[in-house]
Amino acid sequence: MKSGENRWVIFGTGYAGKSAFLILDKKVDFFINSKNKEKQNSFMDGIPILSLEDGKAQLRGKSVILGAATHEVEE
Repeated sequence: MKSGENRWVIFGTGYAGKSAFLILDKKVDFFINSKNKEKQNSFMDGIPILSLEDGKAQLRGKSVILGAATHEVEE
């Protein structure tokens, strides 16, 4: 991947989020996990998992994959 190239953000770290991660060939900047505080501020395969608040602050210009389907994600 070229330096400066936009990478993906995945919202969700469950089954769908992990599947998207593999489909995107692991070219992901970070995950957002809004529910599981134990996963927040940790890593999945070397990629940071952020809280909703921290993730929203870093979304500018990034493409997002929804790997979760909840009312909170829709908002």
